[in-house]
Amino acid sequence: DQFLLIILAAVAPFWLYALIRHTSAAVIIALKMGIFFFSIGVCIKFPLFGVLIIATYYVTRFYYKRRFNFDYPNFKGR
Repeated sequence: DQFLLIILAAVAPFWLYALIRHTSAAVIIALKMGIFFFSIGVCIKFPLFGVLIIATYYVTRFYYKRRFNFDYPNFKGR
């Protein structure tokens, strides 16, 4: 399927970097980028899903910052 091939091509550099670096931070970033690019792909097919993803991101970010004083979700490797 071309859809998954495009997502794989976008995520592959992050996994190669994680393979070279051998750090947990690099692997966490590769996982987060995989989820991010897959979500973007789904948003292209179903645009309303994008609104849901953006709303969930900001609500979750507000909740974790307010309740736990924790920076989550983020694209950092921690």
